[in-house]
Amino acid sequence: MTEYNFFTLRKFTLGSTDEIEKFFADDNFVKHRFNGVTLINSELNIKFRDGVCNNTDYPIGATVLPIVSEKLRLIIADIEDSDNIEFIPVKSDKQDSRYYLLNLLNNIPCFDFENSEYTTYINNNNIKMVETVDRLKMNTELIGNRNIFRIKEIPAHIFVTTKFKDTLEQNNITGVEFNSINKFEIW
Repeated sequence: MTEYNFFTLRKFTLGSTDEIEKFFADDNFVKHRFNGVTLINSELNIKFRDGVCNNTDYPIGATVLPIVSEKLRLIIADIEDSDNIEFIPVKSDKQDSRYYLLNLLNNIPCFDFENSEYTTYINNNNIKMVETVDRLKMNTELIGNRNIFRIKEIPAHIFVTTKFKDTLEQNNITGVEFNSINKFEIW
């Protein structure tokens, strides 16, 4: 079996002036934002704190949603299959910058229940969901050639390959932080 290196894509939080103060979204967006389904007809508006934006590629703030710059959008579109991503234009109070919601489609059911250490709960739809994770293992065969993805069982988190991480670092993408899944925990 091939050994893979994966990372979580986290927002960099120290020293940034690109904080998103507020975000506004329609009901469809709020209901489906982590489900891996299209949100192309949704509307998302963001307001930067004090209207300030230094054109960070991955701004931080009031939302855990992946908001990306035009530069980062082009890089991601170049390394990921377009069947698995969509970029939704975001309206912003910063008129001279273009930002997009990166929506990851087709969440992968690759959580390795046998080899991970975790607890579960049953959600409102009577579906077993992962609640806490002390050690994450994935069924890597199910990931295929995806470079950025969500795991269906823990959909609020974004995972990337070494190729994705290296590409962003080589292109001097600002505002991102990567953490090895060996250090991944949910509690």
